[in-house]
Amino acid sequence: MLHTNTIPKQSSYFIIILLVSFMIFLLVLFIYLQNIDKKMQEYYSYKKTLINLEGYNHELDNVLIHSYRYIDNDAIFQFTSQFENELVYLRDNDFMQKVGKSIQYKLENISTQYALKGRFDRAF
Repeated sequence: MLHTNTIPKQSSYFIIILLVSFMIFLLVLFIYLQNIDKKMQEYYSYKKTLINLEGYNHELDNVLIHSYRYIDNDAIFQFTSQFENELVYLRDNDFMQKVGKSIQYKLENISTQYALKGRFDRAF
């Protein structure tokens, strides 16, 4: 008599358990990678906002430097409103708790430079 089932029963249970374990491992890995991706996108969003703040800061410098004859209040107002909106966005989203100390230091540095320029602008 020929046996069509050549794999022993214990070995088939082991293979099934192994496959189920592998599927669970893949599911956990997928969820973990999705979580990392979400955090990376959040970080890059904050980083992009910081870069925008630095750009507004430099543009405001240029406007103030080139305004020895004429102060363009519209351009200054545009930069300051954009800067303040970006700053409020960062502060409202618990930015300080989510990122490292280097970016926090950079944000504080940009904020203090902006405050100094605001005082210079009002002095003109």
